[in-house]
Amino acid sequence: MRASSYLYVVLATLVGGGATYAILDALGKKQTTLIFVMSAIVGCQVGAWRMHADARLPRASVGARLALGAVVSATNLALGLGLHLAFQPFAYPDISIGIAGVGSLLFPFAVVNTALKALNQKSAADR
Repeated sequence: MRASSYLYVVLATLVGGGATYAILDALGKKQTTLIFVMSAIVGCQVGAWRMHADARLPRASVGARLALGAVVSATNLALGLGLHLAFQPFAYPDISIGIAGVGSLLFPFAVVNTALKALNQKSAADR
């Protein structure tokens, strides 16, 4: 994946997490850990889309998924710290943000190859 594609991932992760926080806050819900789940889903899906656009590989290598996970994880950590400094939405920030970092690092291993398979099938059907 190109370096510029990681910018898409960072922006998508931040927008996904920020939008989720705004929606949860507007609804008065306290399930703030959903912020990290949604931002990881959005970031990994955008990462898979950019991997497909950049290389059209049938599967992502372990290194590519680890790099994507590191970017999503670091972005989620920054998002969690920023939200907590500004709004204090987390009851236990040291636990919530830490677990989100580990989960975000591992999340691409669960979803990226499935997303790439779907994108490759769609591309083959379009030809």
